[in-house]
Amino acid sequence: MLNPIIFTGSLIDSPLNIEGHLSSLVCYIFLRFESIPNLMKRIELERAIQEQSDRIAKSQIIPKCRDIAQQLGEGRRTSQEWATANYKFSGDLISIDYQIYAMGDQQLIVASRDERVFEAVERGSTPPEYPNPVIDVDGRRFEILSYKPGRWEQGVETLYHKMTTDVPEEELRDAQQRLGIALS
Repeated sequence: MLNPIIFTGSLIDSPLNIEGHLSSLVCYIFLRFESIPNLMKRIELERAIQEQSDRIAKSQIIPKCRDIAQQLGEGRRTSQEWATANYKFSGDLISIDYQIYAMGDQQLIVASRDERVFEAVERGSTPPEYPNPVIDVDGRRFEILSYKPGRWEQGVETLYHKMTTDVPEEELRDAQQRLGIALS
């Protein structure tokens, strides 16, 4: 493969210079991607990755699954200086495995009926690999390794909603008595 043309000087020296730079850019693109169809495929792939990233971020899959695993699952955190934690939740439709490693890295795996449907990792010291989507959650960059849309997403939504809105009957009675509220 030939070396790409390097731009030098100002792009706005003269109209001839602009034309020369544009033709150099076209040559660079052609040499870099070898053909316009490959360039178009790459642009389409990057657009699809961005759409998927936006969908995952908007639905908040990562923080919801993390919270479900920590609050409803079984888990433990070691008390050592180089602590790690592992939380596992298993339900009818989904199972969630959330791990926090000694150096602060995190891994989240969601399975539905024994099939891995979502996996994300946050590695503090390793940059994400292209073309994996990257989602920013609480100031941390999670790299999406796998994602298969499906019914499991509604299962996460339902569990999270129930977890965050259901109040045990005992707490309701206590609040009713403390606040002097009489319900019929």
